[in-house]
Amino acid sequence: MKKKIKSALFIMLVSVVTFVACNKDEVKTATVKKNETSDIFIPTNKIEVINGMLVFESKMAYDVTKLEISNANRHSVDLWENKLGIKTQANIFNKVILSEDSISHYYKSLPVSEQEYWFSQPQIHSEKYLNALNSEIIHIVTDNSGNKYFDLNLYDNSASNLINIEGFVKIGDQIHQYTKDAIKIIKDGDFNKIETLKNINKTYQKDNIIVTVFDDERIKNIKGVNGHNWTQFPIDWFYLDFNWRNKPQKRVKVWIDGHSESYGSGYGTDCTEFLNCTFIIRAEAQNKNFWGNWVYTGDYVPSFSMSASWSYEYRDYSYDTGITYGCGLYDVVKRNDLPAYSCSGNPSYMCPTSPHSYSAPSVNNLYHSLTPHGVWSSSPKFFSDAFTVNGTLTAYIDGIRFAYTW
Repeated sequence: MKKKIKSALFIMLVSVVTFVACNKDEVKTATVKKNETSDIFIPTNKIEVINGMLVFESKMAYDVTKLEISNANRHSVDLWENKLGIKTQANIFNKVILSEDSISHYYKSLPVSEQEYWFSQPQIHSEKYLNALNSEIIHIVTDNSGNKYFDLNLYDNSASNLINIEGFVKIGDQIHQYTKDAIKIIKDGDFNKIETLKNINKTYQKDNIIVTVFDDERIKNIKGVNGHNWTQFPIDWFYLDFNWRNKPQKRVKVWIDGHSESYGSGYGTDCTEFLNCTFIIRAEAQNKNFWGNWVYTGDYVPSFSMSASWSYEYRDYSYDTGITYGCGLYDVVKRNDLPAYSCSGNPSYMCPTSPHSYSAPSVNNLYHSLTPHGVWSSSPKFFSDAFTVNGTLTAYIDGIRFAYTW
């Protein structure tokens, strides 16, 4: 019985999409011969490109590739993207960083008298920055101290390494689009519905299309279960590298973005077929540019390591014998029962289930997702409560320790 119930619970995480019917699509395969270049990123799993969009056979293939990219040299990943003829939003974001760095370096190299003049002028931005801002791939963030800086402009920035410019990716049979405030899904993978999906900008569930717009007011009006939040913030950034004026030139922060809520328009006030769960470890490092503004930069990419242990639970009506579909009267608590998978060539190394350790030699804006991150479905018997997570995290960035227990 338990095995049968588990099989009804499946992940619907990101998926890449194409704008023509499958039988007419040009398909490329991400199989790269090692002797072509020793620098190019080589994923473990087979990945196809259909009309410029990545296609993964499964959620496991998607998640493993995302972890492998986070551990890879960015230049190697860029070569891989170029080989396939695609461009991800992370690619554009990193190009913006490099272009902004170049401008800052130039003005720092000027004679002091010229520096004084340009320091008093408004910051000058690169063409790549302006284009990314105008196309809403990046946006301006204002922190608690009033500092403004640019960042990726996605509801789930952890998808940026594998989605195309329009936010599409395909995993298994499902088509997803990520935008600045929504996750959109075509359940049956019908490419003819893509244009319809792109034009839906409100919470919606009909004709195998599901959209949730994650705006605070609109979330309140979504039918379904109550949400849970386990986000953990430090009191402030940790500041370091103080100059002769006792002004910090670098800052770091590690925090947890964690919450779960109904997904789609829902079926009632006490159940939902779909749940969204966000569970991401964020690690950020910034320093000041020529104009004294905090920015992500290629000049400051410190090492990062973390270890975490956690448990999660949710509730559904899978044991209610009085129903065959939808919502019931008797629910049950499920704990830590989602399928695990290997995120490396070693099948004994399972992640990102608990306990989990991770390290990276250089980061400035890390998004590291952990189970049960994603959009989930329970059918034919629905969820009665959203995910909640409890655990501990200890992380180090540039030698600075951040620890959370929640």
